[in-house]
Amino acid sequence: MKTLQSIAYYLRNKTVSLLVLAAAVTLYNFLPSGVPFTELMYKAITVLGVVTLAPVLRLMVFNEAAVYAETGQLSIDLAAGKITPNMIQYWFGTAICYLVPIACIAGIQA
Repeated sequence: MKTLQSIAYYLRNKTVSLLVLAAAVTLYNFLPSGVPFTELMYKAITVLGVVTLAPVLRLMVFNEAAVYAETGQLSIDLAAGKITPNMIQYWFGTAICYLVPIACIAGIQA
């Protein structure tokens, strides 16, 4: 039950960033041609997409790692200066969850 509460809290916090991403993509799609800084806006949306989607992807794939970070246990372990198996799983999951969207976006742009 505690895990479900943590997941609900996590998704509630990410809802705002997902809504901002959706609004930015919608705004970009309805821009008329010839608007200055269109490429810069596209790059900003790309970065926002990776930063927003990677933690949600981590929640879906590496649930324990996401809950470990959201409950504050990661901060406690970092302050203590000890490396735990949960910390290794967190960093491994975080790396994979950031690399997957980057690889997908790089594949689309190529």
